[in-house]
Amino acid sequence: MANISAEEFLKATIKKLDELEIPENLRPRALDFFLSEGAKEGITTRETTKEQGTKEHPNRAPEGAVSLEQFIREKNPRRYATEEIPCIVYWAEKYDSKTAVNEEDIRGYYRISGIKNWPARLDQSLRDLSSKKKYGMLEIVEGQPGYYRLSRRIGCHFVEVKLVNRNAATTK
Repeated sequence: MANISAEEFLKATIKKLDELEIPENLRPRALDFFLSEGAKEGITTRETTKEQGTKEHPNRAPEGAVSLEQFIREKNPRRYATEEIPCIVYWAEKYDSKTAVNEEDIRGYYRISGIKNWPARLDQSLRDLSSKKKYGMLEIVEGQPGYYRLSRRIGCHFVEVKLVNRNAATTK
């Protein structure tokens, strides 16, 4: 199945949704599921642009770098958006050369991360994580509405130190 084009895969996916008689209100979720399965098989529906070059998928690690799925397994965040999102943003900054991410980027990263349960209200999770009164792990990028980056003091420390220490303590 990995040898078909993205367009053929998308057509086959829509045909499958029709065959399964998926109700209209559930179609976006079902389509996301099928597309994420296609991404696991190396099929992408995104067109390559000059900025993306010949990359197979814009959210995949460069050759020789740690994949997002492997990075999430290594860091082993608890199954809360408040721990998963900082890991995803850290990976995007370090391995995917992103200086800032928006909600749509994070959705794309969730698709390829292997994390099964996404936050129902991703927008609210991002606001909570960027609130200095709550978590302060993300910063809102000045001049770019809707874009976030990991805060150097709290967010990076959480991923680089706290998760590593917690995981080391649980393996002893």
